[in-house]
Amino acid sequence: MKILMNGYNGKMGKMIRKVYENTVELDLRKNITPSGDVIIDFSNHKAIEKLLIFSTEKKLPIVLCTTGYTSEELKMIEEASKKIPILCSYNTSLGINLIVSMLEKMPMLKEFDCEIIDIHHNKKKDKPSGTGILLKNAIGKEVPIHSLRLGNIVGEHKIIFSKDDETIELTHKAGSRKIFANGAIASAKFLLNKNTGLYKITDLW
Repeated sequence: MKILMNGYNGKMGKMIRKVYENTVELDLRKNITPSGDVIIDFSNHKAIEKLLIFSTEKKLPIVLCTTGYTSEELKMIEEASKKIPILCSYNTSLGINLIVSMLEKMPMLKEFDCEIIDIHHNKKKDKPSGTGILLKNAIGKEVPIHSLRLGNIVGEHKIIFSKDDETIELTHKAGSRKIFANGAIASAKFLLNKNTGLYKITDLW
């Protein structure tokens, strides 16, 4: 499998290159468009239109790992998924997505009071993060998200449920960006030879 990496020189681009040797640069701004089997995008949501045009023309599956998409951009992704397989995830950590899968299968938790704590490094711009939104959507109701931006924390999320005399806490801590690289690569392998459609990481299981 040959990965075309959009966001090649970013923090996640460098990490994926470190983890997976057969990765080359895709940069539509500079017309760097080598051949490959699948695209992984860790760039900026504003790049999505050109990226979707390119991937649909080339019939290449694409793993979208960027956050901050507008409602219009999400509609563009949905339309493109009718032509190519797309996996879109705000967080490619397998651990976070395991929690998402658990939350989706436990509707009884909607009866609990719930709040989410969303912690990232101080250079992260979006509040709440895509991961915070992913967790809220999995819970299936309106949940307050408290976003903290501190130091160089890669990512830490806590979901707290409380009702009557009991409290449940689910916590995930990212030790390094390698976990996101591993999840993105696993997602890319999953998309090979898949039919058109819009996928989630939980579909890997």
